[in-house]
Amino acid sequence: MRSLDVMDTTASIMCDSAEAACAPYKGMKRSRTRVSYQTHGLDQGWCLSARWTRPFEARVHHRRGWHCRDDRFASMSQTVDPTAFLVQRLSDKARLPTRGSALAAGYDLYSAESKTIPARGKALINTELSIAVPEGTYGRVAPRSGLASKHMIDTGAGVIDADYRGKVHVLLFNLSETDFQVAEGDRVAQLILERIVTPAVLEVESLSETVRGAGGFGSTGGFATTLPKDTKASASHA
Repeated sequence: MRSLDVMDTTASIMCDSAEAACAPYKGMKRSRTRVSYQTHGLDQGWCLSARWTRPFEARVHHRRGWHCRDDRFASMSQTVDPTAFLVQRLSDKARLPTRGSALAAGYDLYSAESKTIPARGKALINTELSIAVPEGTYGRVAPRSGLASKHMIDTGAGVIDADYRGKVHVLLFNLSETDFQVAEGDRVAQLILERIVTPAVLEVESLSETVRGAGGFGSTGGFATTLPKDTKASASHA
């Protein structure tokens, strides 16, 4: 811990080196008010050589470190790009999501543990990641085509909301008759970022009529003859 003598309008640093940093404060009378502060791993060299800004801010708001007028420090406090896909690794076992090709829709998710998925069973796979998806999107966890076609491994519960900051897990279902072994570092699923619209819910007395109406499963081919001629062709391919 170091000590800081606080003046009415500025600050005098109790330096053990860096005389140039102390030069502007020579001749100033120190008050009896002393504030303790800790560097928290900051580079003391460039911080001591910088001018202080808002000397009370660290004590009042953060009670730690100092604020230097320096480009390297300023860049740390800039607002994060809202279109960026932010990923935090929670342990050394975590691997950042990757894309298999330039036009791949999904980011491969990697297992951070070894686990056996029993036949006709399920398992929750830990990725040791936390994420923040871009504004206006959500993350959809989808199966990998290779695991699905070769080993009958599917995914479930695949919605990651934009405000979720917890650890990402992948729920895998083994639809085969044999156990499936997941090794640490295996790609177990893919994460697809999809845009969404979340309008306000408005209750109404009735809805507008459509040609399809309440037709449900398997109904789209039954009303093609009732459509105008210019829409029959498109309906026949629905």
